[in-house]
Amino acid sequence: MIGSWDTENLSSPEHFADLAHAYLDCSILLCSEMSKKSFSATFSRGRVILFLSLHSVELFLKGAILKRSPSVALNTHALRDLQSTYNKLYTEDRFRWELPFKTEYLGFTAQEVKAMLKRERPLDQMYRYPIDRKGNPWRGVVGFEAKEFLRKLQNIKEDFCRLEKQIYASIQNEA
Repeated sequence: MIGSWDTENLSSPEHFADLAHAYLDCSILLCSEMSKKSFSATFSRGRVILFLSLHSVELFLKGAILKRSPSVALNTHALRDLQSTYNKLYTEDRFRWELPFKTEYLGFTAQEVKAMLKRERPLDQMYRYPIDRKGNPWRGVVGFEAKEFLRKLQNIKEDFCRLEKQIYASIQNEA
């Protein structure tokens, strides 16, 4: 039997990191099985894979933030905001990480981008629910291709491992 006692000795940042890996590993497993056609490919199942991987990134960022600054309030699920906090706390080049889930607004003024960000779809909600908070279907077209996304997931896994070594080593050196 496995149980909560397996993680009771983890610090909060370590617990976030542990869950981040668990979500990512499950996403990788499902995506791998879908790419091998042993797990039926449907868009609903693709959305689950997308959500698991998106949530793993959220948890990874939260763990890293708490590791560097334990008193920071983590009251958001927005990866853009978490990435901004992470970048402010981890300014050295060795901590650089290109956020795997983001929307870029090229060719727009800062004011136009600010307006668009207010209307940006919350990806975690879009992947989990068929409708938005107002009961409307999500607008736009989203596709999912398992083999291609599996490569992205494997890159995220490599980034998690690389960054964790840096983050935990740097904190130990600061103590």
